[in-house]
Amino acid sequence: MMAALVAGLVIGCGLLFIVPNLSGRQRAKEKVTELGQRFSEAGISNYDTGAVRTLVVDRDGNKSDFFISVETADFNENFWPDSWYLKLARQYLDETLSGESVSHLRITTNELGELFVYTVSGAPLYTDGKITGAVYMYKRNSTIATTILVFMVLFIVIWTTALVLYISYKSRQKRQEEINTVKQNYVANVAHSLKTPITATKAMAEALSDGIIEDPEKQKQYCRQIYDESEKLERLVIDIMKLSEIQSASRDFSKEEVLMEECFEQIMDRYEGLCGTRGLKLVVADDFYNVPILMTNVSYLKEACMIIMDNALKFAKSRIDVSSSVKGKCVIVCIKDDGPGISSRDLPLIFERFYKGKDIDNPGGNGLGLAIARESLNGMGEKIWAESDGKSGSEFFFTVHTT
Repeated sequence: MMAALVAGLVIGCGLLFIVPNLSGRQRAKEKVTELGQRFSEAGISNYDTGAVRTLVVDRDGNKSDFFISVETADFNENFWPDSWYLKLARQYLDETLSGESVSHLRITTNELGELFVYTVSGAPLYTDGKITGAVYMYKRNSTIATTILVFMVLFIVIWTTALVLYISYKSRQKRQEEINTVKQNYVANVAHSLKTPITATKAMAEALSDGIIEDPEKQKQYCRQIYDESEKLERLVIDIMKLSEIQSASRDFSKEEVLMEECFEQIMDRYEGLCGTRGLKLVVADDFYNVPILMTNVSYLKEACMIIMDNALKFAKSRIDVSSSVKGKCVIVCIKDDGPGISSRDLPLIFERFYKGKDIDNPGGNGLGLAIARESLNGMGEKIWAESDGKSGSEFFFTVHTT
């Protein structure tokens, strides 16, 4: 459809150029023929030809008379040198001396780069029945010049529009392909994540029900493993539902004015205790809370922060550092661990759903935590990113807007 539209516009513009050109040339040809007959009968005179210039030449192409039309006397007669008109006349002299009137379209530009279109028309001159020379009219055709300019502008606009539409179409097509791929991967990842604990639970339940495991201690161990696998399934289902809720159109990311302490103080107290039980140290910068009032959704912000803290707790070797800085109308929170770091291969992908780093051990994770954190923060108009050299720990940053 787009191709047909472009073709129709191009053809239409072409007709706008061709039709005036043909009719204008025919009129000029008739005019110069009449002029040739008049000059042949009455001699050369300052006859009003309606042309910009009228040139008379002999059979050898030498100028014998040259004058400007009365109607166009305001046109600068020195605009083009005489040699320019004479050169054009000589290009068509042989054709004219054969006894035929001629009419040709010429397109040129002046020193200022302005476009000029001329109709060059010629007719033979007779003396005693013999062709002794020719007369040429040079008529500036502003209609055709305008048409050419319009055609060129329309052509550029049409093809630019067509190119933009094509790029837009390919972009939408690529985006749709990416969405389809994400959907397929999402379903495959959910199925894979569900299959592992279900398979393990089923195997242990069958062993217990068939009486294969007779040792009471072994039976308790199997029951604990079944319980642990059930918890994994529960966490996975909760995370999937949470991610679906955040991505739904009905989600509520309404914001309110809150102090930094209201959002982070309880979280820091909680993780200080968790770090202590694991032999880790949580270091919160002295000026961490010394920032402007925040404008945020406390629930989603806390959830995102705890996900990042859980991630740091999982990989830290000895300490976790938490700091803040102010940039413009945003507070940037930084959570840093001294774990093994994130490889350059994994770094661009860690916020994708179900993605687990290939170069580090990730026990108990389902690959949804950081995806949930990203969706929560993005939903509030915030940003989240990570930095790591792949060797000495990782730093996670996220923004929080202020009032």
